[in-house]
Amino acid sequence: MKKVLLVSLFLPVSQGWAQSTEVDASITSYTVTAVVQRYPSGSIQSGETANQAIKDVGESRQKIDARYAAEKQACYPKFFTNACLNKAKERHYESLQAVRPIELEANSYIRHARVSERDQRLEESAKAREARAKGNTSVPVPQINDMPRESGLSDAQRAARAQDVADRNAERAERERQRRAAEESNAKQRAQNVERYEEKVRESEERQKEVARRKAERAAEQPVK
Repeated sequence: MKKVLLVSLFLPVSQGWAQSTEVDASITSYTVTAVVQRYPSGSIQSGETANQAIKDVGESRQKIDARYAAEKQACYPKFFTNACLNKAKERHYESLQAVRPIELEANSYIRHARVSERDQRLEESAKAREARAKGNTSVPVPQINDMPRESGLSDAQRAARAQDVADRNAERAERERQRRAAEESNAKQRAQNVERYEEKVRESEERQKEVARRKAERAAEQPVK
């Protein structure tokens, strides 16, 4: 009777342990092979592909971290705990390094696509300004017969006034051209400043993520008391 009771008590525990082991196995069996093969070097040639690659790498990194945590937990009951932990850490590092180039290539494509789009807009805007400026700089010189006749003015005086009007119109057109050129230059400079600022922000975020990841790894390596 006692033996039957002990077996019945042990059976739920063993079943629970088997289920736990099965869950851990599904996590620890994950590999990055599928993601790496999906995005070979140079395969990211569109914004859609780049965004999807970043998403896939993020999901892969989560699975890599979950696998690392499960492998470390499995190491603690073993006799050679440190060797097991070192192996899990090495596998974790290698997997992260395998997917990182995909993320870098995707971010690089998005960054260059934004720069190309911005340059195209600036070029189109510059062409439009140039076309308008050319139209404004074609200032005809008023002819004598076009000037209103005033009493007491000779033809030479009327011609001088006509030339003076043309000169003033040309000066206004030149000032307008210079103003538009300055606006274009300032717009390019502002765009470059924004690009440099965004690049620094992205680099800072990458460094912060790396520091946080290393802190998490060191914290996870501490033995559970």
